[in-house]
Amino acid sequence: LSILATLISSSIVQAEGNKSKDSNLKLQLKAMTILSDYKNGFAPSNGSGYVLKLKRETPEFLIDGLKVGMGMYRNGDAGLTEWDERSAPKLNKAAYGMVVDVNGSSKALIGELYIDYKNKYFHTKLGRQIINSPLSIIKTSLMPNFYEAYMFDTKILNTLTLTAGHINKISFGSRAMADWGLIGE
Repeated sequence: LSILATLISSSIVQAEGNKSKDSNLKLQLKAMTILSDYKNGFAPSNGSGYVLKLKRETPEFLIDGLKVGMGMYRNGDAGLTEWDERSAPKLNKAAYGMVVDVNGSSKALIGELYIDYKNKYFHTKLGRQIINSPLSIIKTSLMPNFYEAYMFDTKILNTLTLTAGHINKISFGSRAMADWGLIGE
């Protein structure tokens, strides 16, 4: 929280003389629940989950196109999941794909902490981030996957962009294990 407070206050101090004084602060609460799926033996048959996201991206500072972003996330069971199979035999499969913790406990983390630089020739993003590619995006999720990565892209033509990057670490989101097990989706 102190890092986020520093980012927020830094934009106030740096606002004088900035090209862009616009701050980007996002708050999101998303919740999901499974009402019933008793007949499908493969899918989860009960469960609920939530994610709370607070993300701040600074206005441009020091040089044109340079920004810093930070996103904090909290994910857990929304209280409607029956985790004990013995007490509810019909509800025999909890929705593990909605929560990061296997028991549904709330988990919080700094999912995004990056430096972003963009000019008319190229764009680069360094640090913890969400990477938007066919191999890294989960179709439906509460907590996304996060990557510690160095990404670089440039437009070669109006319809062609070249992207290169290096991923050092992955922080698995709520559906990462379910997607690995259900690669057919």
